[in-house]
Amino acid sequence: MSFLEKLKQAQEKNNSWLCVGLDPQPDQLPLPATHKWDEPVLPFCQAIIEATADIACAFKPNLGFFLQWGAAGLIAL
Repeated sequence: MSFLEKLKQAQEKNNSWLCVGLDPQPDQLPLPATHKWDEPVLPFCQAIIEATADIACAFKPNLGFFLQWGAAGLIAL
């Protein structure tokens, strides 16, 4: 199945055209997330995906925001 076919399937399933941006900004992560994990990027993004999976048809990680986290950001991608 091609990307466009998967996207169309997700749009139909969720009745949505919403694309959620994943932009993990250090100053906007919830304080517990930054203290609970040494590398909070992945769990933070996973929480966003889980919270919006039923209303979004796509997720778009913003490379620039991940790069500012160094290796942890690249691993999270």
